[in-house]
Amino acid sequence: MKHWIIGLAVIFLIFFAYSIFNGTPWGKEAMKEESAKYLQEKYGDKMEIESVEYDFDNSSYFIYRYYTVVHLKRNPQIQFKLSKYDGKMVDNYFLSYWEYEVKNEIKQQFHQISSVSFLLRSNPLKNLSEGNRINPPSYHEIKGEIKDEDISDLRLWINVNEDIQDNIMNTLLEIVLFLKEKEYKVSAIQFKFENQNHTSYYLNSADLKDIIDHDSLINKLSAECRWK
Repeated sequence: MKHWIIGLAVIFLIFFAYSIFNGTPWGKEAMKEESAKYLQEKYGDKMEIESVEYDFDNSSYFIYRYYTVVHLKRNPQIQFKLSKYDGKMVDNYFLSYWEYEVKNEIKQQFHQISSVSFLLRSNPLKNLSEGNRINPPSYHEIKGEIKDEDISDLRLWINVNEDIQDNIMNTLLEIVLFLKEKEYKVSAIQFKFENQNHTSYYLNSADLKDIIDHDSLINKLSAECRWK
């Protein structure tokens, strides 16, 4: 009898420890049901739940924090999170929509770019009513509302087929002129070359206005170059 009680206690402690770091099955199920109701009311049948995850880092005093991973049905690449704060369900669909829009626009323009990292720290329209909009305004319509503290670095991973410096700089110049034309709101640009021994260039956004040709680009990159 004593061994049975000890065994039960051990199992309970293991499950308790697991729950602290991973949440509980019933907690995840409750979050999934609440998320499904929220999504149906706000977006109808346009969204699909991928999974329910547990955020241990943002949990405290045994308050379990779950979040739901969701994507737009017509475009699964537009993936966003649904969370619960102060008893209210909130999602970052608009942010994910704009981030995808920027990444896709850049990658479509330059086949050399294999990956793009771009983030917005908060929604510039958060003080306005979003309503139940499936199609948010485009990034280029709202970029003027983005505050400086809400922008981050734009990171571009580039495939370089030839180990010739001039070709690399020509590629960078094309990218920089395109970013200038589109007036992306970024704090800086990082260029990372996947097959150049992890070489990386760093360019402050304030310097973009001075770059008009090959020479001006090299001068700015020479001053701001970071090797990693």
